[in-house]
Amino acid sequence: MKIGYLHDHTVGSHAVLIHPSDPRKRLVIPLHRTVKVETLSKLVKDAGLSVDQFIDLL
Repeated sequence: MKIGYLHDHTVGSHAVLIHPSDPRKRLVIPLHRTVKVETLSKLVKDAGLSVDQFIDLL
């Protein structure tokens, strides 16, 4: 993945990503067709990205 997170495992409809430099640093990504704006905004913030950085990764 481009920002350093690696897929650790999947539980149900959620993927758990960890950062190799700090395994306690993780993101839980919903694997749903749609994601609420609030959820996406929190994930972007938790990943340490700005909105512009996130858009550049798309």
